Amino acid sequence: MVDFRKAILLLAVLVFATGIVSAQALNCTLNGGNPPILRAEGVAEAVGQAFISCQGGSALQPGSPVNRINIRVFLGSFNVTSRWIGGNPSQPMLESMLLIDDPQPANQVWGHTSWPSTLPCTAPYDPLNCGNVFAATLVAPNAIEWRDIPFEPTGTTTPRTLRMVNIRVNAAKATGGSVSSLIPTTVQMYVAVSGLSITSPFLTVGYIQNGLSFSTSGTLSFPQCGPRSTSNNLMSVGNFTVNFTEGFPYAFRPQFALDQNNNVIPQNDLTQVYYTESMYFPIANAAWGAGQATQGTRLRLKFTGIPANVVLVVPPTVSGPTWSVYAVDNNNFSTQLGLSNAVKLTNGEGEVVYEVSQASGGTTETISILVQVYYSGLPGLSTPDTSVNGTFAPLSTSDSGNFNLSIPRFYQTTGQQVPLSIAACETRLLFPFVASIPGYDTGLAIVNTSKDPFNTPGQKGACTLFFYGTPSDSSQTSAEIDAGQALTMILSQGNSAQNLQAVPNFVGYVIARCAFQYGHGYAFISDPGVNKFAQGYIALVLQSSANPLIRGGSNSVESLGN
Repeated sequence: MVDFRKAILLLAVLVFATGIVSAQALNCTLNGGNPPILRAEGVAEAVGQAFISCQGGSALQPGSPVNRINIRVFLGSFNVTSRWIGGNPSQPMLESMLLIDDPQPANQVWGHTSWPSTLPCTAPYDPLNCGNVFAATLVAPNAIEWRDIPFEPTGTTTPRTLRMVNIRVNAAKATGGSVSSLIPTTVQMYVAVSGLSITSPFLTVGYIQNGLSFSTSGTLSFPQCGPRSTSNNLMSVGNFTVNFTEGFPYAFRPQFALDQNNNVIPQNDLTQVYYTESMYFPIANAAWGAGQATQGTRLRLKFTGIPANVVLVVPPTVSGPTWSVYAVDNNNFSTQLGLSNAVKLTNGEGEVVYEVSQASGGTTETISILVQVYYSGLPGLSTPDTSVNGTFAPLSTSDSGNFNLSIPRFYQTTGQQVPLSIAACETRLLFPFVASIPGYDTGLAIVNTSKDPFNTPGQKGACTLFFYGTPSDSSQTSAEIDAGQALTMILSQGNSAQNLQAVPNFVGYVIARCAFQYGHGYAFISDPGVNKFAQGYIALVLQSSANPLIRGGSNSVESLGN
């Protein structure tokens, strides 16, 4: 009897304890996977997934209304730029989704009747009746909210999961489009839920690093008056290479993952990393566009200050060991003198945009593109504005996730590079001694010998004469000298027909800069009337250098030239 009473007491204790377990407090925690790296240049960068896991609590009586909760997510200084897929600008529906208990694509049920109303729901919670996929509302520039979400505790040790996916933020605005610290900038999420208490509501959902560096190699330098092809008056003068290098692996991404038949693979496995510009999307949601990028990573070449008559040619597709890109807009190309894929230039400016169609998620890649350079006729001179800039594309500063905005999109942050330098067609001559003082006079002649029997393109240009000596320094510029013609002057008289003024009572030397190649000079010093003496000499040829009035080159010794 005593044993029976003890058994009854023990049973009562077990029943009481079971009751405590079944009615235990609800415990919810915020968790996430490994935070991804976001590009500092990106305006619409995907943060990592986060999920609330709740255990305990008590199941509701069948037929009773399921409790409703609101889940609000704050992103601190980072504005939310997830795409709008419905609603209106004052209350847009976002591509950011909440999934209850990680449903498989075939078991996903849209939980809204009309925006933003949700399906009615009674206990026990059943996704077929209540829905298990819900879209967020943008409630502040840096905050989103899922409203009226049905939530019933499982009342068991099986957790109920509320997973938040497809959240994009403007990393570029918060960082200025670039980070310089070796310690990556952190993106943190804070989650508040009405009616639920969450343990540790803060979660790191991303680290920000620079996504792109740009450089050129093989900078091309050539003279303005180089050799010319006689067949089509087009000359190839060489090439240079532009290089787009990832700041970290998977900074370059295709739009979607593809199978062996190039069919789009739905990104519906919540445990899989796809290394694409798109985020989570099952085929069932394809019509919304939720989670789907509008294009793969795009890389933009912007050419500025390209001299007249210069033609730049780039390939329409480029591939490497683990990557491939293609030009996305044929309107950026033109056909010039039989060359296809020439960059269309207007007032020296043009651009080409490439899209990544294949990339590796495990290595840091460099995409190198060869730019071939041609010119026809006489090319213009390069200027300080002659440059090429390499950035991500498209460029945007919009904080909105508006329906029509591209994903991804970026700030412009990379620096300009100088891809080519065209030196002037110029002859520099030194007349070491000239005089027009009483008893002396000097005659000068400069001949433009670019006219010849060797098919050399004829050039013409003016000569500027710099006089250094006594009584003072001065300069003057002649009229243009045609190919095969000569500049002539006598210091004491000048030559008004060629816009040259007399320089009387002068003794010193003259440096001439003529805007044509193959110029040669001769000086003749004598007494007036050439009655007593006369002496002539050939002008020395000065080599060119970066500074027009500094003698330089590989051999700085002045000589007669050739």
